[in-house]
Formats: sequence, C-alpha cells, structure tokens
Amino acid sequence: TELKTRQTLPLPGNLGTLDSWRITQAQSQRYNRSGDSIPFGVMVRPDPANPGCVLPLSATGQVILGVVYRNHFRALIDSSTPGEVPDGDLIDVLARGAVIVSCEDATANIDDPVYVRHTADGGNTLIGAVASAAGTGLDLLPNARFVSAYYSTPGRAMIYIDLI
Repeated sequence: TELKTRQTLPLPGNLGTLDSWRITQAQSQRYNRSGDSIPFGVMVRPDPANPGCVLPLSATGQVILGVVYRNHFRALIDSSTPGEVPDGDLIDVLARGAVIVSCEDATANIDDPVYVRHTADGGNTLIGAVASAAGTGLDLLPNARFVSAYYSTPGRAMIYIDLI
C-alpha cells in the first residue's frame, strides 16, 4: 500500500492539516440566521436572538465563534449558492484548528496576528474576512495566527485558531 498526501486546495473554508497532534474541534449545530448567505472562510458570531450564528456586527469586542468551514460530509439544503451557506441552513464553525480563510491583506506572513473585519472600510467590504494588521473596522482575534503567507490565488491564507 502506498500513502499519498496532497496540499489542501486554498479554497476559503477548507480545513488545513497542521499539528496533527492537536484535535480539530467544530461546533456544527448552529444555523445561519443572518437573513442572507454566509461565505465559507469568514468569521461568525453567536446570534443572541436565535440558536444560530451571524456575521460580526459593526462593533468592537464581540464574541467570535470561529470560521465557517466546508464540511464535505454533509450536503447543504440549498446548493444554489456555491461557496456559501444559505440562510437557515446548518453551518459548520471551526473553533480550533487550521483553515483557509478569506483574507484582504496581501502582505500576510507566517505568525502575523489575525484581525477580523466587522465594518466595511473603502474597498474592504467582506464582513468576517481577516487581515494581518490593525485598521479601521477590524478587531484583533486572540489565539489566532497566520500559518501561511498570502496565497497567490487572491484573497486567501491559512490561519490557526484556538477559541476553545
């Protein structure tokens, strides 16, 4: 028998394969309650009105649940929006582990801190996306680091988070 490995495709929401000794933990029993589709590879927060999750608010200091990741073992109820989880569908949120995220910062380097976009600023309009430097509309995400430099495919990088 031969074992072959392959680098994870840099698609937002794909899980990474770093630190195999660490257990990847996900919270998958939440629903998208945003009223719209949520893209894979962005951060989400709890919805205080419902047992679900939504995109970050335009405020600082909010609780972040984790990153919306692609669960290849469960089909979406509505698959008409590829790359996104439709409103009302179950959403898989990674709270600990490595994952490809939507990144607005082409200068991200290994070990850079992770900042989460909660308010649009100029051309940076993807709420829940990450950056590697502080700025308007961004909050520092504790216990998170970039573990890859910015991918040549625009808008993607791998981070490791531990929000548990």
